Amino acid sequence: EPYDLIYIFAHKQRLLKTLIADSRCRLVDQKIIYSLLTANDHKPFALLLPNDCSIELYQESFVTKDLYDLAYKSGEYSRFKIDPKFTYDDFKKLYGRWIENSVTSFDNNFLFVCKHANQVNAMITMRCEKEIATIGLLAVSNQWRGMNLGSALLNYAGNQALSCGAKRSEVA
Repeated sequence: EPYDLIYIFAHKQRLLKTLIADSRCRLVDQKIIYSLLTANDHKPFALLLPNDCSIELYQESFVTKDLYDLAYKSGEYSRFKIDPKFTYDDFKKLYGRWIENSVTSFDNNFLFVCKHANQVNAMITMRCEKEIATIGLLAVSNQWRGMNLGSALLNYAGNQALSCGAKRSEVA
């Protein structure tokens, strides 16, 4: 039976190349996980935001159009958008579900938004589990790019990870 998607976990690049060469698979993406270890005495990360911008925990029980748009923007270069086996509708369904789950799942799941004049212009999702904080989605709207909102959100999430006891933060 043919498969639409296969994940191969390999610690050695040579093994991955051999597996792909010996099959009829096509490599679409390689997942790399970036990790930051934090000590108990780690100083808080600095938040450098433009004037009149604020970062806060999103506490509404619904997903706004701005959040859907940012979720799709966060997947702009993801394997689910560049793989020709996934349709654009499949991509939108997947990322739409991802942001919906971030809004409705409160146990150790966080959605932080950056606002200006009460408008959401950037967001980041994070999950704290055991001693690991994992960044999910990160996006900044086009008109706010280049203003350090992404960095500020990463630093804000890093501070929240410290406060929830994470010893390591990861993003893929």
